[in-house]
Amino acid sequence: MDKLFNPQYIAILGPSSKPGNIPSMGGSMQKIPPSMVKIIDPPLLENLIRWGFKGQIFGVNPSAQEDHVHGIRLFKEMVETPHVASLLKGLKSYKILQGLRGEALRDIGSYVDMIERISHLVAAFPQIQELDLNPVRVFEQRHGAFVLDARIRVDK
Repeated sequence: MDKLFNPQYIAILGPSSKPGNIPSMGGSMQKIPPSMVKIIDPPLLENLIRWGFKGQIFGVNPSAQEDHVHGIRLFKEMVETPHVASLLKGLKSYKILQGLRGEALRDIGSYVDMIERISHLVAAFPQIQELDLNPVRVFEQRHGAFVLDARIRVDK
């Protein structure tokens, strides 16, 4: 519960310096690591700053013209934020990736690469409204990762 109420990182999707503007966020449904909170309502950024949020805030807006909003750095894609790979440590499955109960270490690099590639796919095709990859199998080191089932919802 602590991660829910006191996250270390928050990704604000769609922040803009234009009042009342919620930009087109075709990529807003991209998978964000569970230790981050996904927020699509830009006025929340102002409230987080005003009320002194202690963690790091990242703005993600592929259509933004500015580099910063309210002093928060903006990124075009989620994978450009500084902590994507390190956020894996916040996953419940991270112990499995590290080799739980004598199992071999999993190919974490391939898993991160998969997340980055999927994020680029979603950013390149704003028609993608929802993307569900479940389950994802991560093999032993240097043996890759594989999506076993996928569901994609696109906007017409």
